[in-house]
Amino acid sequence: MTKVVPAEYVGQGHGGSPPEASNWDIQTQSPDAVAHVEDLRFGDVLLLEDILSAWGRGYYECAVTVGVVSCGPSEALGQGIGVTTLLTCKEGEIEAKVDPGANLKKMLGIGGA
Repeated sequence: MTKVVPAEYVGQGHGGSPPEASNWDIQTQSPDAVAHVEDLRFGDVLLLEDILSAWGRGYYECAVTVGVVSCGPSEALGQGIGVTTLLTCKEGEIEAKVDPGANLKKMLGIGGA
């Protein structure tokens, strides 16, 4: 993961259920949230703490969701950096290993310099 994002920075974004048809948004109206995520890039792989994306989406203590940054920030309330779900678990089966280079471009060997 490029970064671990706490649940208090995460919101529903452009939709609700099902998780495969929508994305999470990292809220970018809070100065502390912005400071936490200001270095994110498209394709970065993130871990969202206490977020479950199975059979709907929402806060669930000890759950995690792994996602990829798929859209940029917004000044609109309730919107922000979009994170498309890749994996989710309910009780800590996925653990974060933070690597600042965890980006799909690098992992898949695509794109230019």
